[in-house]
Amino acid sequence: MTPTLYLRLAVMVFLHYFVWSCWYNTMAVYLGKLNFTGTQIGLAYGTTAIGALVSPFLIGVIADRYVPAQRLLGVLHLLGAALLWWISQQTSFSIFYPSLIVYTLTYMAGHGLINTITLTHAPNPAKWFPIVMAAASAGWIAAANVINFAKLADNNGMFTLACGVAVAIALYSFTLPNTPPKGDAGPVSASKLLGLDALKLFKDRSFAVFMFCSFLICIPLSFYFTW
Repeated sequence: MTPTLYLRLAVMVFLHYFVWSCWYNTMAVYLGKLNFTGTQIGLAYGTTAIGALVSPFLIGVIADRYVPAQRLLGVLHLLGAALLWWISQQTSFSIFYPSLIVYTLTYMAGHGLINTITLTHAPNPAKWFPIVMAAASAGWIAAANVINFAKLADNNGMFTLACGVAVAIALYSFTLPNTPPKGDAGPVSASKLLGLDALKLFKDRSFAVFMFCSFLICIPLSFYFTW
């Protein structure tokens, strides 16, 4: 991989995870100041799981068939930026919570898109994919430090900052290498829409063990962030 291509992909990953880290790490502190209950704070953190479960069904078909991945990523982050600004202005759980659900639908779909872009353009995906994705940790840590130093951990500034960075990555996404859809022919079946074809991967024992362990690891991880 050329240094230029690596840098372009790494910046994409860095900014994508920077946006998430802006609000996810310390949202509980901010929501506590809004007098949200513990249950409400837990529900707010659960929105990412909802987004991760639902967005592949809604966005996956579009990305696979109709729209280049980099353009869809840009559009989703633009929508996400508008939603983040809206969320930053809300102090009522009845509005904040559904708004955050809608936002996570736009954001979590981006995970698959940045993976697709990276895997498509990396000359040796097995070698370069983990190297590029290391920028995710860098973006996460960088955002956490910015939030801390800027004293945004207990106010809506975390969402405002995330909004600004979301606009930046949205514009940047439109400059990324073209990643056209696969052009999968044929009708969209319920099996494809729900991703049921992927279940056959569990026949591979190593994959099944990996997924099971990943599931278990995510349970204490969720407790860590909501605390």
